Amino acid sequence: MVIGITWLTVPSVGFSMTDLNVTELGIPQWWQFMYPLLQVAADGREWARRDLYSAALDRAGVPEDLRLIQYGPSGNYAAENRVGWAKSALTRVRLLESVRRGVFRITNAGRAFLADHPYEFKQSEL
Repeated sequence: MVIGITWLTVPSVGFSMTDLNVTELGIPQWWQFMYPLLQVAADGREWARRDLYSAALDRAGVPEDLRLIQYGPSGNYAAENRVGWAKSALTRVRLLESVRRGVFRITNAGRAFLADHPYEFKQSEL
């Protein structure tokens, strides 16, 4: 099913979903979830994966109808999948860390990076 772009403002990010490079599904690209993920994790607490993903989707302003889009036979949710790729990238560059299986938190490097990039950042800046 193809869904059109939803016209929402992304809280505290300085751009709207119309500015994002969304796919034909209407969901932002995976790398566009990195900033909302770091913003959510900036509270310093330990986040269970599902809670972190949901909070990042909230922060990015992704509406419920787009969150419910599933990939064909796998049944995986497309938006959650993209947040997962963003989380993996942030973990790989050590801005997020795995505390234990399925639990993540921001690192000191992640806090410093977010302080240096208070409004947004590009994937190439990692």
